[in-house]
Amino acid sequence: MQPPPRWGTGRGVSSPAPDCPPPAPSRTALLVLGMHRSGTSILTRLIGSLGAALPHDAAPAGPDNVEGYWEPLGLVALNDRLLAVADSAWLDPRPLDLSRVPDATGREIARLVGGALRASFADAPLFVLKDPRICRMMPFYRPVLAAKGAAAKVVLALREPPDVAASLLERNQLSPDFAGLLWARHLVDAERDSRDLPRIVVAYGELLEDWHGPAGRLARLLGRAPAAGDPPAGDLVRPALRHHRAGSYAIFSPPVGRLLAELQAAALGLDDVGPAAAAATFDDLAAELAAMTARLADLLTVEFQSQRLSSPHPPARPIDTAAARRDLAQAMQRLHRARPESASASDQAAAQAVGVSRSSSPTTVT
Repeated sequence: MQPPPRWGTGRGVSSPAPDCPPPAPSRTALLVLGMHRSGTSILTRLIGSLGAALPHDAAPAGPDNVEGYWEPLGLVALNDRLLAVADSAWLDPRPLDLSRVPDATGREIARLVGGALRASFADAPLFVLKDPRICRMMPFYRPVLAAKGAAAKVVLALREPPDVAASLLERNQLSPDFAGLLWARHLVDAERDSRDLPRIVVAYGELLEDWHGPAGRLARLLGRAPAAGDPPAGDLVRPALRHHRAGSYAIFSPPVGRLLAELQAAALGLDDVGPAAAAATFDDLAAELAAMTARLADLLTVEFQSQRLSSPHPPARPIDTAAARRDLAQAMQRLHRARPESASASDQAAAQAVGVSRSSSPTTVT
């Protein structure tokens, strides 16, 4: 087993090379790329109302998403499998290292993904594909879609990081800083790996306040003009669907909150600045994210492996449980050793006090 990638390193990804040149695009795949709990389900349903095919095998509604997830079950299962083989999971803030996946396994999963795409969307000329996991998998998905004759377009779905963190704290008991850095990982990877594709940004707050503006931009991205009264979204997009609104970045530690606020602002401005300026800004912020996750590596490892090992969702659990437990124990030991200087000074003072006490005590001979 290869060692896991160092926290904060580059993406380290590879994707299966096609056996032959891909066919000319004859259909369009609209990818909704956004962090979990970011309104991607509502956005996907809205895109469906604009004429894009929704998956035949959409995941059913659940207690935390009563309107439905609109994720294709077959593809979600394969995405979880790919993550597991790469020693990762949906809640992993590390860069996804697909070079850990054996070539034969990668080719097999790519073949199965192609079949799952057909099962989910048949021959629809326009379909919408949503699974937050794909934010970290674009280098894998892009050649697979191209091999199926699908040209990719992208919608970056944004929600304020404090709201996402509040939602994940309640649903998955993730600490705010961990959830925030997970949000950042999804955004940074999705932005970087879709720069050369047609794309727009849709903010969750804007969508709930007045869906008409986002719907118009989506229609233009899809190359169609909304018909009169189209889309019938009044019942699909409602402010009442917002369940968590933390509002303040004070939910995070100051360094994390500052970075997340800058990433959110940069993402909201993507449609208003030139590609070169946007790429430079995001590259700088991605470097800050890498440095921050490297500094917090042991803390993040403890939370990540603890969550994996106790997850009620089997696909999120590690394939090699013993290795995950060792990783957790080693990170905890490094944290034990890296006590603050103040603690070390207190220990030294206590030891000196004990020494003085012992030296001044009378010796009793028995």
